Amino acid sequence: MKYQFLLTVKIHNIILLFSKFVSCFKYFNCVVSYEILILLRNCHNAIRCDPPSLLKVTLQAISVYVFSIIVFIFHYFIGRAATKAEIQDDDYSSRLMLVNLIWSLLVTYVFPILFFGHVWITIKCRGYMPSATGPMKQLV
Repeated sequence: MKYQFLLTVKIHNIILLFSKFVSCFKYFNCVVSYEILILLRNCHNAIRCDPPSLLKVTLQAISVYVFSIIVFIFHYFIGRAATKAEIQDDDYSSRLMLVNLIWSLLVTYVFPILFFGHVWITIKCRGYMPSATGPMKQLV
């Protein structure tokens, strides 16, 4: 029974570690959508907008990678503690696994989706990107 549980935990960890790798791309998309929001806001206000500098882009990329590595490390060590607790028949192993699953799903999926929703609602409500109708259709 313990070995079946350990195999299930290993498979579960592999799937979640892959999702951590994919979350890196979600956060890169968050950075890109934020830059698009800045560009649309400046265009709407008729303010000249220079592209982000190489330093800014590099710092954004490094911060996304570091954040993803930190999430991976936390997930790995909490999962490892849960596995050790299960081997020693401790009661809190299932709680550790549940907490690990919940916080990793929040960080991996919920936060980026909420940010995308915020950017989309901001663009839509403030009219930064009007629809292409009438004379605007010819420009497209």
